[in-house]
Amino acid sequence: MAAVKDSCGKGEMATGNGRRLHLGIPEAVFVANVMLEYDIDEAQALLEKNLSTATKNLDSLEEDLDFLRDQFTTTEVNMARVYNWDVKRRNKDDSTKNKA
Repeated sequence: MAAVKDSCGKGEMATGNGRRLHLGIPEAVFVANVMLEYDIDEAQALLEKNLSTATKNLDSLEEDLDFLRDQFTTTEVNMARVYNWDVKRRNKDDSTKNKA
């Protein structure tokens, strides 16, 4: 279990009810998904490192998505061109058959 420093202060639990409060300030914390106990400074460093890594990964993924969007657009344009070419070819074949 994490050690706790005891801190005292005066505050109100309810309006007009001034009481002396004892607040526990933890010296260590448990970080989610790690199941290990860290000192506050270590936990903050770990979380800042994780945030930095996640931010870099997000930037990389956004670049990848931009690339894929461009590829989708290029593919759709090429499919439209092939379709239009085929329509013109069929119309040309139909017109030569009708003349004959």
